[in-house]
Amino acid sequence: MSQRKAKGQALAEFALIIVVLLLLVFIIIETSRILWGWVTVQNAAREGARYATTGRDDCAAVPDRLGCVISRTHDILSALPLNEDPNRLFEDDNYYLIEVYGVDQNNQLIANFPGAAGKPVIVRVYYRVPIITPLLRPIRESLMVFGQVTLTNEAFNSLGGDSAGVGVPPPIPPLPTPGVTPSPTATPTTGASPTATGTSTITVTPSPTRCNTRFEDNLIQGDTWADVTGDVGGNVILYDLSVAGTPPAIGTAVIDGPFGGHDCPGFVRIAPVAPPLSGGHVILVSNNSDGSEDTAIVLTAPPSPTPSPTGTATATFAPTGTPTPTPSATPATPFIIVFPSCQAGPGINITIEGHNWTNASLPITLFWVPQGQSGQVITTIPAGHAPSFTFSWSNPNVPQGSHLVRAVSGTTIKEAPLTVPCPNITPTATIFPPTSTPNPADLIIGRPELLSTPPIVEYRPLQFRVSITNTGTIEVNNQFFTDLFLDPPDSAIYSDTISLLYSGGYRAVSSLAGGASRVLTISVPLGFSGGLTVTRTVYGVVDSILQIDESNEFNNISIPPLYVPNVTPAPSPTPSPTPDGIDRISGVVRSFIFNWVPQFRAQVFLVSGGNVLAYTETNSNGYYEFNGVAVGTYEVYACLDVDTETHVGSRTGIAPPNPFADIFMLSDPAGCPYAP
Repeated sequence: MSQRKAKGQALAEFALIIVVLLLLVFIIIETSRILWGWVTVQNAAREGARYATTGRDDCAAVPDRLGCVISRTHDILSALPLNEDPNRLFEDDNYYLIEVYGVDQNNQLIANFPGAAGKPVIVRVYYRVPIITPLLRPIRESLMVFGQVTLTNEAFNSLGGDSAGVGVPPPIPPLPTPGVTPSPTATPTTGASPTATGTSTITVTPSPTRCNTRFEDNLIQGDTWADVTGDVGGNVILYDLSVAGTPPAIGTAVIDGPFGGHDCPGFVRIAPVAPPLSGGHVILVSNNSDGSEDTAIVLTAPPSPTPSPTGTATATFAPTGTPTPTPSATPATPFIIVFPSCQAGPGINITIEGHNWTNASLPITLFWVPQGQSGQVITTIPAGHAPSFTFSWSNPNVPQGSHLVRAVSGTTIKEAPLTVPCPNITPTATIFPPTSTPNPADLIIGRPELLSTPPIVEYRPLQFRVSITNTGTIEVNNQFFTDLFLDPPDSAIYSDTISLLYSGGYRAVSSLAGGASRVLTISVPLGFSGGLTVTRTVYGVVDSILQIDESNEFNNISIPPLYVPNVTPAPSPTPSPTPDGIDRISGVVRSFIFNWVPQFRAQVFLVSGGNVLAYTETNSNGYYEFNGVAVGTYEVYACLDVDTETHVGSRTGIAPPNPFADIFMLSDPAGCPYAP
């Protein structure tokens, strides 16, 4: 072979392997950068926790122990390039987040608190390492690393001190699993939603590894059981760390499964636990099979009630209250109602509504009938009127007592009561008398208002507006739901809520301050159904799944309901075809509330080629599941209306079976791209 041909062959061979060599070099470079970020994050969390344990607050002129802990952590983290934009998003390059959790003197875990003396403190740091090499960035734009350190605070200004039994903190909100949980994925539009990775086949979640054992729910004083999740087959043992000497074993079990709806594939209720759990004690669960552990502090009283897990992807509701007398079914004959049905007086402002006045050849005369007096004419609605009417009326001087509003048309006479002042009227926040003891939270709801323009046709989307108020002085700082119920039967209306089977639409509310009100716009995607020709009813219910502990649980339903006449019947829409495959796609939907937490009642859509193949809602653990999925590649979208925003998240390139298609939702001004 000539020298010229040999050089040409060598050049061709080098061209074939140069891409592989460059890829290996870039992988080594990026691995080193990721390792650098991880080590720095771990060191920052460790230094922040060490500073917190000293109790110092001398980093600035104004004492602020929490600020000093965060500042110390930030100083160490600044060895990395940091994105200091206050509006930075979770998926942005060089994004970082510093969280501090501490245990107070009552053994309660509190966010943004560096812990009381002798109690645990946790410092957690997130950092997103950007991928900078051109060959790898289209595959994965960045990678999240995080560090967490837990230490016990010193006794601060006292000599010595005993912190036995409190050196292990209660569980804190779960972290995204490194290397498994993806960053938030793209929505169809640009904006505040997470961005997509470049190649869908690379974003498929890797095969799951070990799932560490953890407590599934709160531990409550007096309970003789504990719910635990972990890998199937693990042998778990409970220990009471607050007992002096060698911690005794108080319960043991083997994790069963696999199950859906839990943080890990396996689940077991350890029972009996003997002796029963004691308030304030620190309980350790240890898995002898894989060495994983978790701890929790026993609460002396249960937190605000939340719905228990259903174990299925669709949120269901099992009413526990005893049904109470409710308004009778909507009449088909003429009737009137007065809204509000009572007033504070002496001045009143009321709205009179009439329905089913179908004889348009006769006028309708409205009378005001004070207690013990003859009636006086308010107004006359001339002949040719519609079957339904509305009239607003004011009277500046109304005596106390029970009065009537009367409607007369020919021989038809209908009346509606009006009481002044209202019995047991609930004072509003503006007139609430001052008191040294705060009044507990109490949520009430106004009558729904139809925003959609007639004609109203069955199975078409509708919009309503409703107001909610917290009449107490204590803030509701937990998420709750407000639902609209369309045509629920009397048997489904309970004293404190209505069966979720008749919910047409809902909106989540993140919080509501004491004395505050909020107006919500709620969409009903499927509208009215059933082919009925009578006037339809719409009820509003605040805290519809009974998540908030209120002083009065029996005023959450809007009474009277909204009456909607003249709804045009329409044929039922063709149901979507049922998936006919054999595989499954499932995961957990999370919202960012200080950190990523599972989201209850998120709407989840299985999409292929822009078409919705299946729809479900997440359960109380944020879990969703699609069964019977055929071979192929899919997109999964999650949506939820929260306050005045719509939160959206998505995953693309999902190939079944995939049990870890987790979705992360953020506010998206474009709204949800799909509807049920």
